[in-house]
Amino acid sequence: MVRTQVTHYHSETGAIIEGQLPSHDPVAVLLSPSDSEVWRDIVEATNAKLADNQKRSIEIINAARLQGTLPPREKLQPLDQERQAIVMTGLQNLQNQISTEGWHVVERFMRDSGGGVMIWLTKPPK
Repeated sequence: MVRTQVTHYHSETGAIIEGQLPSHDPVAVLLSPSDSEVWRDIVEATNAKLADNQKRSIEIINAARLQGTLPPREKLQPLDQERQAIVMTGLQNLQNQISTEGWHVVERFMRDSGGGVMIWLTKPPK
């Protein structure tokens, strides 16, 4: 099977647009252009930090697996706390850098996608 690279796509009006189809971000499309740019920057930075955190967690888990033991809780627990801090910092940065209207869009999206997110934001787990 031969895979071809996408060189263009068609807009809603049928116009040909060069390049690949942009990924769908359900929040960014609801934000103003300036808020959308801030949103994307913060999401990308937060995702990079979360990926690094996950990589370190996987390394600990794999090392324990190779030794035939369970991963030590004292090594994983700080990574879990770090992960929570990364998410909270990203959300705080977002709230501080986008407009009030933009933040309401983000809050509405989180509330509509699962109440647990909003509960966690207002009352972090102990």
